[in-house]
Amino acid sequence: MGSNQKRLLDSDILSNAWDIHVHANPSLFPRSNDCIEATQACISAKMNGLVLKSHHGSSIEMAYAINKQFIETKIFGGLVLNCFVGGLNPFAVESAVRMGAKIIWLPTIHADNHANVFHELGRFDFQNSHLSHTPKEGLSILDPSGQLKESVRQILKLIHKTPVALGTGHISAQEIIALHEFIKVENFRIRLLINHVFFKIPCLSLELIEALATDWTWFETCYFSISKLGKTKTADEIAAAIKKLPNARWILASDSGQIQNPGTPEALITFANALHSAGLERSTIERALKQEPEALLNE
Repeated sequence: MGSNQKRLLDSDILSNAWDIHVHANPSLFPRSNDCIEATQACISAKMNGLVLKSHHGSSIEMAYAINKQFIETKIFGGLVLNCFVGGLNPFAVESAVRMGAKIIWLPTIHADNHANVFHELGRFDFQNSHLSHTPKEGLSILDPSGQLKESVRQILKLIHKTPVALGTGHISAQEIIALHEFIKVENFRIRLLINHVFFKIPCLSLELIEALATDWTWFETCYFSISKLGKTKTADEIAAAIKKLPNARWILASDSGQIQNPGTPEALITFANALHSAGLERSTIERALKQEPEALLNE
């Protein structure tokens, strides 16, 4: 196959696409661009829209202000349940849902599992916020007996039957299993997004992804995981996983914003091209860029 057949044209594949995992300034971590610049790039690529994510709190207000300024695309925000907003805080979740959040993310850089993987809270090995205060203990959604904490159960009730998705953030595979099982047993109507499944966190096996696959569970796989900065998987490995589990609800996203990596849409098209070169069909890539994110976002 010639290289011109392998490459996906930017204007073609990204038209009406979504990127549901974009980091931008303002942020306590160094970022490659700000939320306005990310929006303008999205418009230039004729994308449907973005979801802005901030480890340090809410992106709902940013999204609201941007949508007042730009009508050519849709920008959504949400809330990350780190210690900056009180951790696993139902009060913060209820206000975020009412203010228009599209995704509530469980703890990321303050998750107990984040500390287990990166050996400290509040930062990565490649970026640091240089704050003077760091939590002494990480946040887990499980109590000592292995059951979901009451605060998490309250959060699930607040998201139940709303147009808001729940992202797993940086919680562990064990926590994801318990969360998924509780949602299923309680018959909650919640769209569950398992974030960057092939990154160091949570680094799920294919067997576990297959076991978790339902019509209300989406699996996000990101450019960051194949980038030189993330380097946890190859495009060949991710393409093979998607081909092995074609009925799972896959979403391609960038997880962009790091100053060492390209921003969106460049990161997204680079990821799509890499997966296509690894043998993933164009129709599969389009579904993971367009229909599945749209379904998750209830758009």
